[in-house]
Amino acid sequence: MKEYSLQDPNSRDRALQSLMQSKLFAPLPAQDLDVILSYAKFLEYAPQEPIFRQGESPDSFFLVLRGDVGLVALDANQQMVEMAQVGASDIFGESSLLLNQPRAFSAMAKNQVYVLRLRSEVLSLMIEGSPSFARDLSVALASRFVQTGQQVARVASSSSTGSGGALSTEDEHGLPSKVNRRRFSPTEVRQRLAMIEPLLRGMIHERASDLHLSAGQKPRWRIDGDLLEIRESRELGKSEVYDMLEPVLPDNAYEEFSQDYSTDFSYVLENLARFRVNMFRDDKGVSAVMRLIPIEIPTFKQLRLPENVKSMSEFAKGLVLVTGPTGSGKSTTLAAILNELNSTIQGHLITLEDPIEFHYKSDKCLVNQREIGPHATSFAHALRASLREDPDIILVGEMRDVDTVALAIEAANTGHLVFGTLHTKSAISTIDRIIDMFPVEQHSKIRSSLSDVLKGVVSQVLLKRKGGGRIAAFETLYVTAAISSQIRQGKTHQIVSAMIGNKRSVLMNEHLEELVKSGHVDMQDAVSSTEDREDLMNRLGNSRGVGIGVSMGPSASSSGMPAAGPQSLKPGGALKSTQAIKSFTK
Repeated sequence: MKEYSLQDPNSRDRALQSLMQSKLFAPLPAQDLDVILSYAKFLEYAPQEPIFRQGESPDSFFLVLRGDVGLVALDANQQMVEMAQVGASDIFGESSLLLNQPRAFSAMAKNQVYVLRLRSEVLSLMIEGSPSFARDLSVALASRFVQTGQQVARVASSSSTGSGGALSTEDEHGLPSKVNRRRFSPTEVRQRLAMIEPLLRGMIHERASDLHLSAGQKPRWRIDGDLLEIRESRELGKSEVYDMLEPVLPDNAYEEFSQDYSTDFSYVLENLARFRVNMFRDDKGVSAVMRLIPIEIPTFKQLRLPENVKSMSEFAKGLVLVTGPTGSGKSTTLAAILNELNSTIQGHLITLEDPIEFHYKSDKCLVNQREIGPHATSFAHALRASLREDPDIILVGEMRDVDTVALAIEAANTGHLVFGTLHTKSAISTIDRIIDMFPVEQHSKIRSSLSDVLKGVVSQVLLKRKGGGRIAAFETLYVTAAISSQIRQGKTHQIVSAMIGNKRSVLMNEHLEELVKSGHVDMQDAVSSTEDREDLMNRLGNSRGVGIGVSMGPSASSSGMPAAGPQSLKPGGALKSTQAIKSFTK
């Protein structure tokens, strides 16, 4: 889910236009629409992403700006059944508010969906102030009830013919629609995996970081940041990806996929590598993305991490954040830091991940690794429980919500060393993002708490290395007393000046400048990766190298594995066939 600011003129105009096109809101004067927007949030949901779940307490309702939303519910056999569908200009979620009861349905985005989330106060204001609104709302609800009743009748009819309450034993993609899964014999498991393992071995051979398997299309994999079609392979069937992966789906992932149409899990290939897998449904069938995770955890030396990144393992307590876009190597950097602590500190290390990526063997540390799903219901729940498990070091794989962030700050404040990740592009934006996750009235308190516990931030991006492979550029913020004071006072815009005078802090453009001048990175790639292009261009035109040093080794990929050089590529951007790929295409 993404949120767009309604202070932005384009977002606000788009929201106003949608309100004016809705039968419910169109009759209202402009000043009333402005009031409504003051109670609204502008949100985007990806395909198959839940908007709310059955059984949740309601606090808002939704207006669809674009896209389609399915309203689904569990029947008596725990089968997910779509009871209704709403589209642009329709509202949903209002019945639970009117009845003051838990959600009777789950709402799922069927494609890319944009909605206005309207707080409950809007219903009260409009019902009390506009008779036409109340009348039109009643018509919308009646239409919904008719549609739902027709669907219930179809389910009942299907049940009487022996399908056990489900609409059918297979859905439109030919996949089982029942939650009760079948079990496979060892022979069947080997047969299914034989379909996909040649591609996974090909990934290792070609040093690819990700494998994309999409229904109706040829497989592709990412090498040196480029997504390349495997030319000699064939197109995959609509349920073929599901067939290949079904035997290795953990039970919790199977249930999540059955209900939410996407899931994350991990898979190990014969002690060669681990793979983080995201499987999802789309308009053509079932697809998956598999990311390569090395079995062996890379060391500081292998990754050639700069000293200022390595120093993030030297803190005894506090909060350390590693940030960057998806695929920037955050997990690899964190793994090297944690492995260093595991080999040097006598303590208790707990990791909370979704899914578990690198596996740590207890060394000087006792290591416990928990996966969200099979071992805990959420990051916040697992983090709260970890505080009662006598930890010294805690890894929070992803700080997704305000509860998790608040607990991470609390854990760091009570004497623990906490590591976490965020999808932010710079050290300063990381601080602003954390504070903005909380309500405005809590900002002063959060700034104070964060200034006390934050020890360092590492932000990184991956770039193409000249001659093949990839290389990471780092921005590191080492929190000094001066920077802590700036965080507390809300003067984050002044942190850049404090970083320039701090030897342990390095701006992203300083490292990008060094990588370009040392011949490791093309200037165009560096400029396209920075948030401040003008500053970098000035540095490259007028400054000398700053001698920071390079990172991620001469041939390291986003997963820490050696990356492929240009000899892997054919003219036209497709890959040469390997023996493993040939066996897949047969």
